[in-house]
Amino acid sequence: MIAAATVLIFGLAVAALVLPLIRRPRSLAPVGVAAAAEDEAVAEREAALDALRELDFDHAVGKLAEEDYRALRDRYERRALALLRATDPERAAAVEAADPPSEGVPARVPPPLEPVLGGGTAAGAIARPADYAALAGPVHRNGKDHSLTASAALPADAARRGRAVGGARGRRAGLVAVGAAALFVVGVGAVYVTGHRAQSDQRPVATLEGIGPRALAIVPAGRAFLASAAGLWTSADGGSDWQAVGALDGVLRGVALSAAHPARVYAVGPGLLARSEDGGRGWVQQPARLGELFPLGAASQPESVGAAADLRALAVDPTRADRLWTVIEGVGVFRSDDGGQSWSLRGGSPPANVTALSVVADPAGESAPLLFLASATEGVLATADEGASWAPASGVLNGALPTRRVSSLAYDAESGETATTPDGRTLRGTLYAGTDQGLFKSVDRGQSWSRLPLVASIAAVGVATGDSRVLLAVDRDGRIYRSRNRGVTWDGS
Repeated sequence: MIAAATVLIFGLAVAALVLPLIRRPRSLAPVGVAAAAEDEAVAEREAALDALRELDFDHAVGKLAEEDYRALRDRYERRALALLRATDPERAAAVEAADPPSEGVPARVPPPLEPVLGGGTAAGAIARPADYAALAGPVHRNGKDHSLTASAALPADAARRGRAVGGARGRRAGLVAVGAAALFVVGVGAVYVTGHRAQSDQRPVATLEGIGPRALAIVPAGRAFLASAAGLWTSADGGSDWQAVGALDGVLRGVALSAAHPARVYAVGPGLLARSEDGGRGWVQQPARLGELFPLGAASQPESVGAAADLRALAVDPTRADRLWTVIEGVGVFRSDDGGQSWSLRGGSPPANVTALSVVADPAGESAPLLFLASATEGVLATADEGASWAPASGVLNGALPTRRVSSLAYDAESGETATTPDGRTLRGTLYAGTDQGLFKSVDRGQSWSRLPLVASIAAVGVATGDSRVLLAVDRDGRIYRSRNRGVTWDGS
């Protein structure tokens, strides 16, 4: 309900701001403005006639030379007749009919109008209206200015009417703008508050107390597996209800599966490698001993042969369910190409305090897979040569993880997120990292990280195979959180 109201308010705000921009404009000359323009033309016509009267008066009293008078009278009559045509066509037609112009000679004002113009005599001159503006122009040799280059001011009532119409329209536009801005602010605030509330409303869907969670794996149809210090736990409903797997009740540190064969599940722990071919219903366990299942290099100590291998993490190739990688504390990175039946040492001297392992494979198989390792003391590291060398992948500057205590990793190849490298390559997929300061994600292979709104000390995180919108995360106290939108919100919905 709140979300719907927020969307409605925000939509109204945007509509109020955008509608004036896209609405088809009305006439460019509103009624008030058109009336003012007409009044201006009439006033200009009367000003021209008034100028003719003054011209005749100045000539009659001898203030204007004959030569100047004739030149100005000819020009003023042309101007007056043009204005008459524009404001009173019938009257203009009557003037031209009474005194049609001959070639090269302008039309004269007809006799009926002579009294109005003063007939060129001082007796007939009429004083200018009070609102007639002074005419600007060249000063003639008699000292009198008779220019028609400026137009008269609007009559006072027309000017007031134009100002009133414009003022009312301006006030209405101002009120609309203020209202739209206020509505926009309310909409943005509502969106922020609703989003913040949704992000902070992180309700666990289940709680498993005292189990010491370590790793998560999620298969299609909502089945999930949680490796812990108290054995393996499984859920068939997306994390709401959990049951212990009795066959695996010892310490486990890793659980993983492949998108290529999601019914096959692997689990590892100190001295143990377990495998299920039926989605976790039945398990085959295999002792994991150094020098036997896991061959050692020439530099290994003889007394290590036969000791339980401390398997710290496990990753499965998403395109080949038989290819696995695991890290043995103090020994190195091992790989199996036959589903864990045999292993080979790939890289020695792994980082200390390994907590998780994740693999990013090339779908085309043209390049070596990229392995990411999480450490409780060194953050995230990456290797492109299966552990022969490691590079930091905890980000830099503003995109760096705020902590080096990373407990879990999960990679989602189908997230739809991409990043472009400086050399123009496009990287696809999202890498998630669970830390003691919350959950983070990276879309550029660990070069930069951004925080997700799950405020908890994360012990394990998993991405659902076949539906990467679903994430599960477990904090150190065993509270299990679920997201159905790739980590944007976390609740029990």
